[in-house]
Amino acid sequence: MNIERMLILADHLKTVPHTEAWPLTSGPALSGFNMAHYICGTSACIAGWACELFGPIERYVSDIYGWASFKLDLDEKAAKDLFLNDNSFVSKGKDLASIEPMEAVDAILRMARQEVARLIWIEDVSPFGGLHIVIEDLNIDDESIQMCLDSGGLSPAERGVALYLLRLDEAGRQSLLVEAGQAQWGDFDG
Repeated sequence: MNIERMLILADHLKTVPHTEAWPLTSGPALSGFNMAHYICGTSACIAGWACELFGPIERYVSDIYGWASFKLDLDEKAAKDLFLNDNSFVSKGKDLASIEPMEAVDAILRMARQEVARLIWIEDVSPFGGLHIVIEDLNIDDESIQMCLDSGGLSPAERGVALYLLRLDEAGRQSLLVEAGQAQWGDFDG
């Protein structure tokens, strides 16, 4: 998963209004969100907005779902959950047309959090790599995380983890590191 692109997509969808009706056209003038239009070639749904943001795509691409999966580096299960609301991942009990942009944002951020925790847990983001000051030494303040970002040399996974951590407050960072098995609550200074 490309965490950095997931975060950019979530930020963008915060600015997009929900729309009930949607024209079956594509192009830079698109400005609405409606999950029911996930196959038509518009950028009204999560997949369409991913294609719009991280294109280029052809005007009437028939496989928006596949292209968005590629651009966000999602596996098939994650793509179905996010783009098609499989397993009610985006919203429980709602049809696609009534899902609001902020529900999509929440789903994207939940999926990114799961990936960040997984990367830390399996040590794909090595405690001895570019984020060792943050992960291994538990220096979870903004300055330490930003220093790692500014130093360069981070893998794409490490960069995604760092960008995600910067979105959280200190309690959120502590919770994530505990969830990922990297720390225990007693490890943090009071």
